Amino acid sequence: MAEAGGALQRLRISSTDSNIPMALGIPAITITGGGDSGGEHSPEEWFDPRDSERGPQMAWLLVLGLVGVEGTSAPLLQRLAP
Repeated sequence: MAEAGGALQRLRISSTDSNIPMALGIPAITITGGGDSGGEHSPEEWFDPRDSERGPQMAWLLVLGLVGVEGTSAPLLQRLAP
C-alpha cells in the first residue's frame, strides 16, 4: 500500500471480532486501525498513535481494491450470483 505511504509490516494472529464469522464458516479479516500497540489485554498494554491516520487510509484502499472502482480498476473479488 505504497499509495498511502505505508507497507504491510507484519501479520499477527490474535483474538478479534473476526473469530465469530470464521467459526461459522464465513471468511473474515480484521484490518488494523493504525498506530502501533502491544501487550493487548494485559496490564502492560500500550498504544502509540504515531501515523495512526494511515490505518483508515490503508483499509479504504483495501476495500476499493476488493470491490473495484468503475472505469478505473476491476474488482479483485468475484461477484456471487444472487
